[in-house]
Amino acid sequence: MEQETMALQGMQEQTMGFVDKVKAWFANLEIAQKLELHKYSLLEMGAYFVAGLVFGVVIKKYLKYILLLVLFVVAAILLEQFDMVSFSVNWAKIQELFSIKTAAPIMDATLVEQYWQWVKANAWIVLSATLGFVAGLKLG
Repeated sequence: MEQETMALQGMQEQTMGFVDKVKAWFANLEIAQKLELHKYSLLEMGAYFVAGLVFGVVIKKYLKYILLLVLFVVAAILLEQFDMVSFSVNWAKIQELFSIKTAAPIMDATLVEQYWQWVKANAWIVLSATLGFVAGLKLG
C-alpha cells in the first residue's frame, strides 16, 4: 500500500508542469515569508513588470518623440531655474498612488546614497520593473 502511494506521488511529481512547480514553490510559506512575498506583493511585482515592459517597448518605438518631450522638460526646468515659471509636484500623493515606500531621509547623504536607500526599500519593485523594461527593449 505504501509503495503504491509513493509510486503515485512520484508520478504526480513527474507530470507537474513548470507552472505547477512555480505555484508549489510559492506555496511553501516559509520561503514566501522569508522573502516577504505575498499574493499582493506578487501582483504588485507583476504590475510593475508589465509597466516596465510597456515602457521599454514605447521607448524603443517612439524614441524621437520621447527625445522631444525630454527637451521640452529640460527647457521647462531651465525656465523654472530663472524664475520665469513655477512648478510644484506633490510627491507624497504620487508615492501614495503607486504604493511606493519612502526611504528615511539621511541628513548628510548624497543624492546617490538617498537613491540607494530608496532602491533597497523597494527592491522587488525595482527588480521587476527593470526586468520588464529590458524585456520591452528586446521585444520592441
